[in-house]
Amino acid sequence: MEEIINRAKYYLVPKGDKILWVMILALMLISLVAVFSSTGKLAYVSMEGDTTRPLFKQAGLFVAALGVMLFVQSMHYKYFISLATPACWLALLLLALALVISLLDNSARVNDTARWIKIPILGSIQPSEVAKLGLVMYMARVLAFEQLSDRCSNRVLFKIALIFLPPWILIFNENASTSVLLALVCAVMLFVGRLHWKPLLLTYAVAAALATVFLVTIMNTDKLDHIARVVTIKERLNNKNPFQANQAKIAIARGGLHGVGPGRSVQRNFLPNPQSDYIYAIIVEEYGLLVGGIPVLLIYAIILYRVGTIARRCTRAFPALLVTGLGITIFLQAIIHVCVCTGVFPVTGQPLPLVSTGGTSILLLGVAFGMIQSVAHTFSDAGQQEERERQARRKAARRREIERLEREEDDETLYFQRLSLNFERPLQTLKCLVQSLKCPLQSLKCPLQSLKCLVQTLKCLVQISRCLVRNLKCPLQSLKCLVQTLKCPLQTLKCLVQTLKCPCTKFEMPFTKFEMPCTNFEMPCTKCEMPCTKFEISPRVARLAAREWPWRLTLLPFNA
Repeated sequence: MEEIINRAKYYLVPKGDKILWVMILALMLISLVAVFSSTGKLAYVSMEGDTTRPLFKQAGLFVAALGVMLFVQSMHYKYFISLATPACWLALLLLALALVISLLDNSARVNDTARWIKIPILGSIQPSEVAKLGLVMYMARVLAFEQLSDRCSNRVLFKIALIFLPPWILIFNENASTSVLLALVCAVMLFVGRLHWKPLLLTYAVAAALATVFLVTIMNTDKLDHIARVVTIKERLNNKNPFQANQAKIAIARGGLHGVGPGRSVQRNFLPNPQSDYIYAIIVEEYGLLVGGIPVLLIYAIILYRVGTIARRCTRAFPALLVTGLGITIFLQAIIHVCVCTGVFPVTGQPLPLVSTGGTSILLLGVAFGMIQSVAHTFSDAGQQEERERQARRKAARRREIERLEREEDDETLYFQRLSLNFERPLQTLKCLVQSLKCPLQSLKCPLQSLKCLVQTLKCLVQISRCLVRNLKCPLQSLKCLVQTLKCPLQTLKCLVQTLKCPCTKFEMPFTKFEMPCTNFEMPCTKCEMPCTKFEISPRVARLAAREWPWRLTLLPFNA
């Protein structure tokens, strides 16, 4: 809730130049009184005698304009830089749309001009008012971006002409006074924007020459009479005493220094559009020059002075040029209106800013004054303090964001570390599982080795049985040997007898070649080796086996 209240205060509290706020409110109060007094004829003609309806409508527009001012003043002027080009293109689109609508539907033309676009719910929009604001913003942007160290670049003329001329031509075709106003504003902004004096004077000379040629052409020939706006300009220049100008002069003459009094105007019943195009004459008629005419002019002069003060306070080119352009536009429009009412200028339809009735003009003036107050607040002491606080908040927010990112990075690193640990733990588990699987395999090898030993043992038993059989054969051979041995004494005796009989004969022992057949017998099992005696198990597996499967050690045929 506190944040909402602070936000509401930020948008609803007036900022910027206080004197300028006082001048704006003074013009609005003067407008309410003047409009209420000058719309009597309009109320009886088109509003069924309800004289309060124009007053309430004007008051509602002022409330909306104040809301727009408060909202725009809360924006930083840097946003206006990015909005300058879209505003200019929007103005060009609206001007072209108004022209197309007037060509397709002749009933959409008001006073034989295509100055308005009618919208069913919102009413009507005047594209030329949008064009004034958009072109001033665009010129300020271009001049600011083309600033050099000591002057403005000459390329700015081409860029301004490229965007400025198409809408200016469309405006001139329907509202010559607004086009002249924009040309004067452009000339002033080129001078303030530090364009070099040679191209500046050349631009002024070319513009003056073209204007002179155009005026001479339309005044001396009839070749351009097929253009309605040219015919209107020609008639107004030829008519030295137009009806509107005469009635305005009569109103100012009747007012004199002190005026005839509030609500006692007579010329409001004769002047066309007294609530807009000739409201200054009504003010002078009712309140005089001392109370009405001169104070109104002083208010506009004070506005121009405060705008110049704000522009001098700026340290950037764009806000200074923007404030200057908007202030010059408002001041020149007021001067043109006063000059038309006093007969100095030809009859034209320029309203008095923030005093004449209107819809689009009042709201867009609210936008213009909001921009001026935004720049004034930005370069004031309070604005500078607010900017420092904003920068501090941004730095704190950036610091918090960096800390948050660092924490997230640390958390991410910790997460990956934990993730790696979680990956390592399954690997360790797999290793343990492999080792655990090795132990049963080793345990399986032991029975296999035991089976091998059993087979070898059986083989040994077979060999032993064979040896036993052979040993059984040996006694039989021994018996044979014994028989032979027993035969030997007989033979010996025979031999002795023979020797005795015949001593030269050679006696040979028949049994001397006798050999024991079992003497070469070897036990085949003596080479038998138990293959399982060489089986070894690693200490780690032994420990794992002792920890996980202690019962397996009791089954092993060896000591692990």
